[in-house]
Amino acid sequence: MKQAYLTLDGWMFLPVAYLSIIDEPEVCKQLVLSFAGKFISTAIDHSLGWIDTESLRFARGIMRPFTSVELASHLQRSDRQARRILDKLVSMNMLVVINDKQRYRNYQLLTDSVKAYSNGHP
Repeated sequence: MKQAYLTLDGWMFLPVAYLSIIDEPEVCKQLVLSFAGKFISTAIDHSLGWIDTESLRFARGIMRPFTSVELASHLQRSDRQARRILDKLVSMNMLVVINDKQRYRNYQLLTDSVKAYSNGHP
């Protein structure tokens, strides 16, 4: 009965039998990861090229400000190419420059908290 009330409140459940966990732990692990991925993943903008999409995936995965050198290493491209990619994503409002007054810039994925910070609201 409690599960019914929680479902009405918008909760989602993934029922897994105890025996399945004991007998097939890898299958259960994959099921849970797929279930979580449904909520964590974001929609892909099909107008972006693969390198732009991979750059955004890198930014989501690192979850902290990063430099063009880090992205260049990840993409196995030159620092100059990485800076061009980052500038393009900044102009598309997908990434934001964190410390634009410094010579070596840090970039971060544009999120609601970053938008609020850049607008002067802590």
